Parts: sequence; structure tokens; C-alpha cells
Amino acid sequence: MSRQLLLMALAPLLGLFILAIGNGSLATLTTLRLDSAGYSPQVIGWVSSAYFIGLALGALFNDRLLLAIGHIRAYGSFASLVAVAVLLQGLFADPTAWFVLRLIGGWATVGVFLVIESWLLAAGEARVRGRLLALYMIAMYAAGVVGQLMLGVAQSLGDTAPFMIIGMLAALSVLPMAMIPRVTPLLEKAEPLSPLRLITLTPTGVMGSFGSGLAVAAVYTLLPLYLQGLGYSIDRVGQLMAVVVLGAMLLQYPVGRWSDRHDRQMVLILMGAVCVLISAGILWLPLGGWGLAGLLFLLGGGVFS
Repeated sequence: MSRQLLLMALAPLLGLFILAIGNGSLATLTTLRLDSAGYSPQVIGWVSSAYFIGLALGALFNDRLLLAIGHIRAYGSFASLVAVAVLLQGLFADPTAWFVLRLIGGWATVGVFLVIESWLLAAGEARVRGRLLALYMIAMYAAGVVGQLMLGVAQSLGDTAPFMIIGMLAALSVLPMAMIPRVTPLLEKAEPLSPLRLITLTPTGVMGSFGSGLAVAAVYTLLPLYLQGLGYSIDRVGQLMAVVVLGAMLLQYPVGRWSDRHDRQMVLILMGAVCVLISAGILWLPLGGWGLAGLLFLLGGGVFS
């Protein structure tokens, strides 16, 4: 991988890392705050789902803004919206307001992902794209680990402090994109692929993505609620969620290599079965300490891979 290519990838990866530190802890923070305020699991589920609804909507429409104004300005726009939505969450502790803000946050966050992924894919040739995307995933999951560990520290500073810190991180993530030399990839018009056409081309890929999206959403939003129900403090919940994300980061490459060498559909089926067994073990086995952490590590690696 050339030095020029690494320099081209440095700004988006650094911006992603800074923003993802806060983004990695926000889902857990939202769930725990709503639970401590006495709202039902149904309300928590609706508010949490708003983020993923925003992700889906943004994935359909955000490319238009990117094509119109370019990578750097699009990134600044989306990251600023993320910052505003998070800071407003700290001001309005109301589930209806949070639903709207999480929807906006999801829409803006997927815009950030779109900018960075398209930057990396357009910057590199086919022979190095796998390594570029590996760096992308490592940066995202490493930031997620830091974000979960940050949760307990931020919570000790006051009720609004976590939202302020996450908002500041989203704002600071613009700096690498704005200050590092602007070597951006060329933008080209792309013909959109309809969902029906995509399903026809790769039904296993579409259904696998849909199923893994449901599982990842449950891990981020409901697992913290379950762990808090076991009696763990917010600080300890953040540490255990960091273990989950660490498993996602460290097991991503081995599972990906396995799928390169074997039938991907069979790998998906086996990974799904393993995740079911791990989940059953977490629910039914009298585990604590290292035993629970070990299963959570494997669950993160399985679900996210």
C-alpha cells in the first residue's frame, strides 16, 4: 500500500475514529438512561429503533448530497448534525424528543459512513480495497471499545456530561477532514441498484445483512438493559459492552478469512447457530466475571462478523 494512499485514507479514518468513540457509547447511554427513568422496554425499544430507521433512510438518500457537494463538505454537514442531535438529547429527557433526535442522528451517522466508505473505495484500487476496509472496521470497533469504557467516567461528571462529551467528539471529528491536506478521490455518477434487483443478484447477502442488522441492533440496545437487570453498575455495563465490541474487532478478520475459503452461505448458517448457542449460555448458565465476559466476547465476534 503506497504512502500516498495511506495519506489519502488518514483523514477519513481519523475522523471516523473520533466520531465513533462517542457513537459507540450513545446507544448504551440512551438505553440505560431511559431504563433508569422508569420507561418500559417497549418505549426503550422504539426510541432505540429510531436510530436504525434513520440509518436505513440515510442509506437511500444521502448519496445525493455527497455527489452534489463533495466528500469534505458532506462530512462536515453530517458530523455537525450528529453533534447537534446528541447535545439536544442532553437537554430534553423525553422519549418522544429522543425518538426524533435518534432518527436524525441515525440519518446523519450513516451519511458519515457513506462519505468514508466511498472515499476509501474510490481512493484504492481493487487489490488494496480489502486492506483499506479492514483499517476502516478496525478504527470503528477500536473506537467502540474506547467509547464503552468512557461511559462510566463520563457518567461520574454529571447527568448531561456524557451527551456533551459525545457531541464535542462529533464536532472535533471534522478537524482531520478540514486540516489534513485535501487529497480527495474523484466523484463519479453511479447508477443506483434497486432493492429488488439486489435481492435477485444476491439473496443470501441481502437476507444475511438484514438478519445481522437485527442482531447488531439488539446487541447495542437490549444487551445493556439485560446486563443492568443483572445488577451491574453503569460503569460495569460499559466495560462488558467494550468486551463485546472487542470481540467484534478481533474476530472480524479470522471469520472473514474463513468465509473466503469456504461457502459463505454455510459460514453464515454456522455462525448463526453458534450465536444462538452463545446467547442461550448467557441466559441460562450461572456465569459471572470472566465466564460472562468470555461469552460476550464470542457473541460480539459472531454477531458482528
